[in-house]
Amino acid sequence: MSTQRTHLSVFSSPERYVQGRDATEALGVQLNAVGINKGTVLVVATATPRRLLEDTWRRVLPAAGYEPLILDFKGDCTARAVAAIEDEAKRRNVAAVVAAGGGQVIDAGRAAADQASVPFVSCPTVASTDGERGVVFLTGQSDSRASTAQNKLITNKCPP
Repeated sequence: MSTQRTHLSVFSSPERYVQGRDATEALGVQLNAVGINKGTVLVVATATPRRLLEDTWRRVLPAAGYEPLILDFKGDCTARAVAAIEDEAKRRNVAAVVAAGGGQVIDAGRAAADQASVPFVSCPTVASTDGERGVVFLTGQSDSRASTAQNKLITNKCPP
């Protein structure tokens, strides 16, 4: 009796990927499209995306049935930063976490959403290696790599 080994390749990706100029205008509609419950959405953002997009979030999210709660992200993706976002998400019983900015805030938001067991939305504002489509997050210092179990990930290329 011979035993054959099967080598599998697995590709894990977001349920939905949206990109294009002014994609943030469709954020609320896209949240609805993947079935994210109405309610508060925790938007974690660095300074520039907040300055450029806050008015849009405050307009398009309520129009789709979501209340934006904006949290400033300052610094690196560390266990402490992730825990702060997770705590806020749990305390406010949010429907989803949206992270807007570069890789640090996106990884922190993804990790916090995973730990709070809520959907994650990535809104990258810088050119990258397409980390916004990933399901893995990295945290600094002694933290290790962990993969998320969330399957309702939307990616928006923001702003123009």
